[in-house]
Amino acid sequence: MDDKIYYLIGLFDEVTNEQIQNIHRELSNHEVPSSSMCPHLTFGSWTNVDLNLLCHWLEEVCENQEEIQINFNHLGLFSLKVSFLAPYVSKQLIEFHDKIHERFEEYCGQMGYNYTAKSNNWVPHATLVLDEEEAVLRSLPVIAEAFVPFSGKITSLLLCEFGTFEEIKKFKLKQSMEV
Repeated sequence: MDDKIYYLIGLFDEVTNEQIQNIHRELSNHEVPSSSMCPHLTFGSWTNVDLNLLCHWLEEVCENQEEIQINFNHLGLFSLKVSFLAPYVSKQLIEFHDKIHERFEEYCGQMGYNYTAKSNNWVPHATLVLDEEEAVLRSLPVIAEAFVPFSGKITSLLLCEFGTFEEIKKFKLKQSMEV
């Protein structure tokens, strides 16, 4: 165990990534700085956790989990510091989040508290702009013009180190049998 912080993020299918990246391109065209991270939803954050035990748990959680249908249907703000796309919070999404957090909640710490199940405060979102108030305000009309609700899938989870975004382990979800 160490003092590193680890994040668990949900990654999307390519069509969903392209939809979100189109909005990032529009922001760039309007000279609004946007998030440079790959499109994702953050499911959790842990500090001082045994990585082997956490990875084993996440493998268990993901081994029978089908890809999660996600419907991005609205925009949101965290004060005037972050603008984001937000999905409809489906029962499947909440149940999956809750399952992830059945263990290791005690390692979430202050930074990861809002991602925990016990906080009852998780807001699934894909960050578009994380910046000063002026940039966030400039982003809103651009995002509103570029955004049309769309559906996609979470296809895998990625455990990575905070700050460096170094990949620790990727967990693929089962492809759904839907046609």
